[in-house]
Amino acid sequence: MIAGSHFGPFVTGYILYQYHQCHVTQPLLLEQLWEYEVDISAGQLSNILTENKEEFHAEKEEVRQTGLEVSSYIGVDDTGARHDGKNGFCTVIGNDWFAIFESTDSKSRVNFLKVLRGAACQGYAINDAALDYWKGRKCRWNGWKN
Repeated sequence: MIAGSHFGPFVTGYILYQYHQCHVTQPLLLEQLWEYEVDISAGQLSNILTENKEEFHAEKEEVRQTGLEVSSYIGVDDTGARHDGKNGFCTVIGNDWFAIFESTDSKSRVNFLKVLRGAACQGYAINDAALDYWKGRKCRWNGWKN
């Protein structure tokens, strides 16, 4: 049994696989489970799909960090779509070895930096590469030590 659930790893795994990998909608998945004589409510199904996913989020952060650390290049793209009458955006960051998809309600540069750096990072990072870039373009900044 999975902690906090009436269902074991087989049923939980089946639900997650059908929903995320096979794109089976919740109503259709609920109907399937009832046909298999699994005694589950719509609320229980929703909880399995949405609750207690901290381990998955932690793994996603590890993939992001490792991918960015070991990659010599990354590609980025985003797309927009409306959902429930609101604009939304999905940003993808990756290369041949990893990919991160993040859905947000903004397409701004600041939002992109948040997606790139992960949820734990806040603000901007000015590192040696940024300083070299600015100096090479003769940008004015009162923090130069020269």
